[in-house]
Amino acid sequence: MFPVVSVTLSNITQLVLSHNKLTAVPANISELRNLEVLNMFNNQIEELPTQISSLQKLKHLNLGPQNWAVQVLTLRVVI
Repeated sequence: MFPVVSVTLSNITQLVLSHNKLTAVPANISELRNLEVLNMFNNQIEELPTQISSLQKLKHLNLGPQNWAVQVLTLRVVI
């Protein structure tokens, strides 16, 4: 189960969800517009929603070991 994204969370800049046995990331993660660090190390996520690429302030994404399905994901990188 992934935490529900609400208006009160929209200003957070760091989110650490490591070691939680998460299996999915909801599409509405894109509502976290100020997110700079997203750490989901050591979960059971098999794919990411395409909406994650709309996190324009995201600087650090740590997915670590996962049970990835075979897929290619392209993230927009801003330098």
